[in-house]
Amino acid sequence: MAEDTKIILGYGSDEQEDSLVGTEEGLQNLISACQIALEKGIYESDDLGSFRAVEIVNENYEVYEESNSSFLFGLFVLPIIVMSIFGIFFLGLGRVIGWIFG
Repeated sequence: MAEDTKIILGYGSDEQEDSLVGTEEGLQNLISACQIALEKGIYESDDLGSFRAVEIVNENYEVYEESNSSFLFGLFVLPIIVMSIFGIFFLGLGRVIGWIFG
């Protein structure tokens, strides 16, 4: 695929945010891909820039969004921090009990 057929999701500026952007040749390839997908159900190729396929889906199709970094923090990092704090607390408590009764 030539670099001049580039198609990407726009980002980095307010004007292109959440937009499909590309060169004229890239967008023409996208139009052709959409027409073929409407006829056959799917079009797969390497002439779609950052994308690999155009496909028809039914109305119940679910879109999966990228994971939120705060969700990952809450799921993995926070429990490790909390368990470490409890571990240090109970080690210290054991030392104090050993010192008092030992």
